[in-house]
Amino acid sequence: MQWDAIRDGLTVEVDGDEGPRPCPRGTLATGERAPACIQGFHLRGLASAYDVAELLHWLFRETKRMTIYEALSKEHREFERLLDRLLEASKAGDDSWKGILDELRRSVVSHAHAEEAILYNALREADQGKDLVMHGYGEHEKAEIEMRTLGVAKMIDANWTSLVEKLRKDLQHHIEEEESRIFGAARQVFSQEEATQLGAAFERMKTEMAKDGDSMVESTIDLVANLLPPRLTAAFRKNLAPRGSGTTW
Repeated sequence: MQWDAIRDGLTVEVDGDEGPRPCPRGTLATGERAPACIQGFHLRGLASAYDVAELLHWLFRETKRMTIYEALSKEHREFERLLDRLLEASKAGDDSWKGILDELRRSVVSHAHAEEAILYNALREADQGKDLVMHGYGEHEKAEIEMRTLGVAKMIDANWTSLVEKLRKDLQHHIEEEESRIFGAARQVFSQEEATQLGAAFERMKTEMAKDGDSMVESTIDLVANLLPPRLTAAFRKNLAPRGSGTTW
């Protein structure tokens, strides 16, 4: 049985006469009971043709192209869950807060930096919502400072839970303001297709920053820029142009 694959790079291992082998790029083939591997999604044990078809349906549904608003909101919901967990951990009297705070800090910082590079810079280039964008920059910086100080404060401040509550309140305020006012400003100047292109660029920016941190080579900048709406690519390259040795921005 064989299906055409929608996504580039889709490969599935199938049982053949000589053992498991990769399918041709862009196709999916399977025996009656074939182990399957789809872009890092590993099925434990054996899968029937029906199971693989169901997995494909789920995979294509879950990886639909998101707009910048959907991509950012999805991560905002995760931050809210982490903040709730951190608040609970702050009252538990153990060290469970450490891992939660570390995950929150890494997630929020990478989110903020990619968001600034993609959405905030796009709004500035479109001459839209500049005051909102500058306010957003300030709130990002404030949140980073609060999260960095929480680890130290835990050791010396008996009212650490109140500091977590303040961080939660400040981040929630920022999220609500961003999803209403900044998203509203963006919807006035970006079409649905442009919002989807911005979403793809944001996701790729996050991926590249996870590998390179705040240092990005020119080829990576070009890769992200090519995902943006054409009218924004030149400004993006200019804002993130490598300096000095050509390896950082």
